[in-house]
Amino acid sequence: QEMRRSSLEEVDFRLEAQNANDARAALAQSGLPVGCPEPIARYSGPRVLTMRFVEGWKITDTERLPPGADREALASTVVEAFAMLVFEAGLIHGDPHPGNIFVEQTGDGPDAIRPVLLDWGIVRRASPAERTALAKWVVASLSRDRFLHLAALTELGISLAGSLDQDVLDKILFMDMMNLRDTMPVSSRRQLQETLHKQHEENEKEKSKLESEGKKFKKLLEKIPGWIHFFFRGLHLLQDMCGALEVTVPVARLMLKYALPRLAAENVPRPLGPIGSAPLELVVRSKLEELQKRGLLLGAQVAVLSDSGDWSCDVTHGLSGLAGAPLVPSVAAIGAEGGGGEASLLPLLDVGVSVLLLCFLGAISRKTVTGKDINLDTPVERLWPEFGRGGKGGVTIQQLLQHQGGLGRPFRGKTDFKTICSEQRMEETLAASPFSSTAGSPCRVLGVALGALLRRATGHKSVVAALKAALEPLGLADDIMYSGNDGRMAHVGYPILEEVSVATIWETLEEGMRRDSPEQKKEESWLSWQDLSGRQPWCVDPLLVNSEVLRTAKGCASGRGLRASAKALCRLLCSGVAPPAVLESSLSRAASLRVASVAEWRSLGGCLEVGTGWQLFRFEHAGSNNGGSVDTANEVLGFGHADGATGSIAMRLPGASVAVLLTQIDPEARQEARNEILTLIAEHLGLRTSFGREPPPGLPEHALSYEDAAGNTAGGFMDGGATGNEVSEAEARRALARMEAQLTRLTEVVQQLQPVQERQVPSQPLLEHAAPVSAPDLSLAGRWRSASETPEGLEDLLEALDVPAAARALARRLRRTLDIEVIGDRVRLHSTTALGTRQVEETTTAFQVGKPFEGQQMGKQFRGTATWEALPEDEQPEVGKCTLAIEKQFEVAGHQVEIIERFLLLSEQRLAVKFTLRGKGPIAVSLQSPEDARTLARSLDPKTLRLRRGLRPRGGQG
Repeated sequence: QEMRRSSLEEVDFRLEAQNANDARAALAQSGLPVGCPEPIARYSGPRVLTMRFVEGWKITDTERLPPGADREALASTVVEAFAMLVFEAGLIHGDPHPGNIFVEQTGDGPDAIRPVLLDWGIVRRASPAERTALAKWVVASLSRDRFLHLAALTELGISLAGSLDQDVLDKILFMDMMNLRDTMPVSSRRQLQETLHKQHEENEKEKSKLESEGKKFKKLLEKIPGWIHFFFRGLHLLQDMCGALEVTVPVARLMLKYALPRLAAENVPRPLGPIGSAPLELVVRSKLEELQKRGLLLGAQVAVLSDSGDWSCDVTHGLSGLAGAPLVPSVAAIGAEGGGGEASLLPLLDVGVSVLLLCFLGAISRKTVTGKDINLDTPVERLWPEFGRGGKGGVTIQQLLQHQGGLGRPFRGKTDFKTICSEQRMEETLAASPFSSTAGSPCRVLGVALGALLRRATGHKSVVAALKAALEPLGLADDIMYSGNDGRMAHVGYPILEEVSVATIWETLEEGMRRDSPEQKKEESWLSWQDLSGRQPWCVDPLLVNSEVLRTAKGCASGRGLRASAKALCRLLCSGVAPPAVLESSLSRAASLRVASVAEWRSLGGCLEVGTGWQLFRFEHAGSNNGGSVDTANEVLGFGHADGATGSIAMRLPGASVAVLLTQIDPEARQEARNEILTLIAEHLGLRTSFGREPPPGLPEHALSYEDAAGNTAGGFMDGGATGNEVSEAEARRALARMEAQLTRLTEVVQQLQPVQERQVPSQPLLEHAAPVSAPDLSLAGRWRSASETPEGLEDLLEALDVPAAARALARRLRRTLDIEVIGDRVRLHSTTALGTRQVEETTTAFQVGKPFEGQQMGKQFRGTATWEALPEDEQPEVGKCTLAIEKQFEVAGHQVEIIERFLLLSEQRLAVKFTLRGKGPIAVSLQSPEDARTLARSLDPKTLRLRRGLRPRGGQG
């Protein structure tokens, strides 16, 4: 219908002329170097359109481009113009195929060209509301926010086909992310297209099978508005155009450039009230601004309340969500009683356990509504009779709160989104679950169990009512809640992907294939948290709190669904709701949890020490210096809870209460922002943190779980403790086979990328001014991890080697861990390189400085020598005056290639590793036309006769 309407409009050339004029005006205002033919009004009418002539050629006629023209920049400009016209002017060009995109020569030289957009007849105008909805869809698709994505589809007018399960909705999200993928050269697409084609064939087989059985194949979408078809058609045509040009264009980044301002324009900041001038508040506010610029912060509330009642910090900064308005602080100024009322309420997730625990401890300090005396040694079934089923009879409240309640597998095999969002169903599930020894592992449903105990101790029908009754006397019921005014309900969010690279696509595809595997679909009676996260990721997704079901009280996630302001949490922690004797009893029996991986350690906020229900956070007095040893007399103990997904934390310290609430979920850096903020607060309190910095030694990044015949999960726990289950040799072999298959598949993906052409990268000798020395005065020994930012010079190296952009995306994500041992002149280097969560290389090289040695790197043998080199006076840092230089010689495609690695310890306790690549030997280039010769001449530096840019002669091999 939309195409029919546009076809009818296309017959009226006055509409096309108006579209062209509006596009010309928008392009001119944007400053983009994109042309559009100018209609001549006096020679145009309903049946005639006269435009100024444009001299040019079709954009895919690459042989007509000037020598040295940047095709990637040309294509990027076209895609950016499409995005700008959609989000700023509301013009959706529905037919941007290569025939409607000309290249116009504007002068001499390779850069004197610009694209020209033709044919403005098939155009759909998007209203401001439609543009905002489309911007929200872009952000949701690129942040992998399932719940924002569902809301955006609804706002776009897209109707889903009935009730679809979560797996199908995830596939729709993946399809939408694919719509915004980086463009891929035709030569790099084959492997991906084959995989997608196989998936399509499997869907067709399933459809045929259902039809043969007289059943209907479930459609994904019921209705898509016509203007959305226009947008997707235009996007796909542009991606095909970029592929034909053999370039990679970051479509996502260009769309975000105009989608994010569109959302920001809709969310006008509200007045923030008075900004405090307390010293701590000033430094915290500055730190939050810095973290936001570094991409580590979306939104935050930070509050510190002293026992004297003074607010030394009350800061609100950032956004309520990826597509939300700015967070709103408390109305009351620092130092005022009460406050809140209008402040944004941030999701607490695992921090909410502190709220439930304090209220429960307060409830059992007096007789229950039925007249029972309850304490921590009381069996759980006395308050909650149904809990005694499944062999859990006799478990005490103390044991339950110390993660020894037998809730190792608390989820039914068919647990779904609706179960997690139902307080009653989750209570029934926990009560019915069989006793499963957790062997010191964390209980991930402690909040659900506490909610069930709290409402029974207080005689309420729901945890919502029980919590409200406990908080109302404290004046906190409006600032700590599960749901309420939706305008106050802040969201959490993942970082937005600015590039949907080949690596990202394959990781998502692999995760989907793993979930669809027969092993994952095998029916199990009861599941652990780890099992559930693999089978039903919706159920453990921290973004669950963003769902409309929980925000509008249609459901209740009693364990992780609480929201609060940071100020309200501080007031609760110092309120005395739990009598001191009961509180002291809950802190008296400390224990350490055992985890199977670094990922699990992070999921607990980096804190493994627990009391009865609490996490325990250890600090030291800032003036102490114990040389790395533990001095218990000098320690300060805090208690509370940390959330591993966001990094949020709330704790009670002697003399003060602290709450740091964050809304960004970053799997790689989620605790970095929290730790930097906590460091400032601790310094203000005369303390320094001694927890959450480094994971326990010896843990793998991610643990493998193996299911034995009894359906139990065994993993490798730290401390060498018994796991409770033994993994058979056959099971271990099957697990290794799965890992090898994954690695083989990843290798195939990398090999399908456009081959890298080997080039010489000329450089000057690295150490030509350095004088050899025999005894270094610095220590490189220790474990070093690569920084999160892209290494300096990497982009230049990849460009010099002519690495395709798709492969560059993989290279940027590589992370290296380096263990260095130095004893005199003997050095041992152990290096591991990982891509995301997968280790792709591990090498160990031992040598003596000054003597030749051999080793292997990047799958190739090398001959090497190492020397201690003195630095010139003007290059000496504050730490160390010499460096370790290792020269490695490889043979690549018949050419000798040298890599020099230079290790230098910097003054800020960072290790700099500088690489220099040198190539030797000629590379023949075939020039078969005068035009090839001119191209070569333009690409050479006239002084050094070295290539200044990549060269691909039309008649030669390049």
